[in-house]
Amino acid sequence: MKYCSKCKLDVRTASDICPLCQNKLTGTDEKQSYPVIPSIYKRFELFFKILIMSSIGLSVICIAVNLIIEQFGWWWQYAVFGVFCVWLSIFHIIKRRRNIPKAIMNQVLITAILCVIWDLWTNWNGWSIDFVLPIIFTAAMIGLFIVARVLKMKEGDYLLYLFMVIAFCIITVIFYATNLTNIVIPSIICFSGGILSLAALIIFDGKNMKEEFEKRFHL
Repeated sequence: MKYCSKCKLDVRTASDICPLCQNKLTGTDEKQSYPVIPSIYKRFELFFKILIMSSIGLSVICIAVNLIIEQFGWWWQYAVFGVFCVWLSIFHIIKRRRNIPKAIMNQVLITAILCVIWDLWTNWNGWSIDFVLPIIFTAAMIGLFIVARVLKMKEGDYLLYLFMVIAFCIITVIFYATNLTNIVIPSIICFSGGILSLAALIIFDGKNMKEEFEKRFHL
């Protein structure tokens, strides 16, 4: 029988991975006595294939359009970076799916702080506010929406999801209203994405949010 040092349990399996925490098992092989549970990637294989194809298609279209219309600069890099951020968020969230919004919030905060510090360190060109922050905010909202559709979140997570989207919208409005941004298109796209995310939350998950509001604030 194999043993999981993290769960402190003996596990009767032929696999080298603990079915509970995904930690590496120690011990000798034994015939598996329970059915194999497919991974989330196997259960939603078609969904992920469509998403991958859509991401590749969007990246190729952006590169092609940018090559055709060169006078607006080489913006395709930011579009591809945005797609990469979405996938990075999705993989990180799935890996730490016990608290999806918190995992995304940590990602956004760490990336935003590092980018602003880097921008300041290189004599402040403003690229962190013009491009990076709106891109990671948009990527976080897209990734959160996709994973919320694939994985079932706790009722309390929907409130954090809601507050994060509102915060992203407020921050981009502040950037725009105070003229901190030299290039406003990414911020406008981010704000529009935030409005769509709020609409999706109300339409698809309004009941869960209402119940959580009533529970938390005793309404």
